[in-house]
Amino acid sequence: MSSYKGHSLFALILSLIYFINPIYCLLTIVGANMSDFDHDIKKIHLYRLIIVGLIIFIVLYVLKSSYFIGIIILLMGAIFYFSKHRGFTHSLIGGLVLTFLVFTIIFFSIELSYQIPLNLNVDTSMVILELIAILLCILFVNKKISPILIFLFVLGLLISPINPVSLESIIFSIFLGFLSHIILDSFSPMGVELLNPISSKKFGKNFAVPMIVLLILIAIVYKPSTFNLIINYFNYTFL
Repeated sequence: MSSYKGHSLFALILSLIYFINPIYCLLTIVGANMSDFDHDIKKIHLYRLIIVGLIIFIVLYVLKSSYFIGIIILLMGAIFYFSKHRGFTHSLIGGLVLTFLVFTIIFFSIELSYQIPLNLNVDTSMVILELIAILLCILFVNKKISPILIFLFVLGLLISPINPVSLESIIFSIFLGFLSHIILDSFSPMGVELLNPISSKKFGKNFAVPMIVLLILIAIVYKPSTFNLIINYFNYTFL
């Protein structure tokens, strides 16, 4: 079984194939670390997640605002609590469900930011998105590496131009993280229940290797921002 360091590094490599935007890269790493919240050793962190969700629910309910953001966080906590290790949260269906829930939190948090009357010369929605990415990193990524990732994230925001963020890329980056976790765990002798809860059949290298090849081919064919950057560099240098 890969450690949190291995999952984070593999997710970072995959994210850099597709993105140069630090926000997408951090969300991919967050997604890669969320799956293991179904593990017993993560219970203390899971309780912290539930407490955060409860506080957000109470605060937003009192303010008569989007309190269902807290409900979604509590729902995520319930999913992790009742899932067996390497079960639902390590499946394609589980990855899609959790991706949707994380995206919903991000989307409605940004919508909520529009209700904040700030007269600043900044895009409030972008600031909220960046803060949510950092909060997700603190909640789901191991505390030994989360400060380093946050530092690199902030540094990336300072040196890398942020193109307009697309909702599709946010969804893809989160799911890419979940998928990267499933791929690495597929290399272990235990395998993963890829189709849980529909089937308990275990998948191993027969799934992982083709999936890695497919992800690379998709990146080459659709030429995401990273590939365009490389291609433009070579065109400028050698042509």
